[in-house]
Amino acid sequence: MKKTAANALTKLFLIVYGIILVAHIWEMGFDSWQVLAALFAGCALAFVAHKRHGPLPLIFLLIHMTIEWYFHAMHGAHYSNGEILFHALHACFDFVFLYLESGVHYKKYRPVIMMAITLFLAVIFYVSFVPPVQVAHFSPLYAHLQEMGGLHDAHEHHSESILHPLVLGGILGCVLSHLLYQRKQKH
Repeated sequence: MKKTAANALTKLFLIVYGIILVAHIWEMGFDSWQVLAALFAGCALAFVAHKRHGPLPLIFLLIHMTIEWYFHAMHGAHYSNGEILFHALHACFDFVFLYLESGVHYKKYRPVIMMAITLFLAVIFYVSFVPPVQVAHFSPLYAHLQEMGGLHDAHEHHSESILHPLVLGGILGCVLSHLLYQRKQKH
């Protein structure tokens, strides 16, 4: 019974995470064939990595989280309250996914893996952190644009890169792989 409840919670988490990813992908838009190709490539790469049942999914997740925490350190001081909430929720989902992924092949070492990766990401954030700039040191026009958010819209900056849809496709592929893998395991 205990394992069934854990499987149900895992499946619910994966479904909710998948819905959030699809909503984020939809919000990002499909404005070029490169974005679609990157989404597809990321998803395909995740399926291949999961099919081999090796450490690749965990490595890709670590790369994904490293990129995000570096980005948060560089641009987080300019996030709006909504962006802070979005990224905090996303980070929680990533850590839950890390917990699940590390338990697939390394259950015995899961606590060590979780602590090591958390410490690694904290160091990345600390070393890369860019504090907010005091707008009083700039011209009144620059200060006004800064206050209006016209110069540092971090979310827009992040979504312009092809890396962003590649990573999103990869995480979506991981979620779908886990959902399909759970279904196959039951039959």
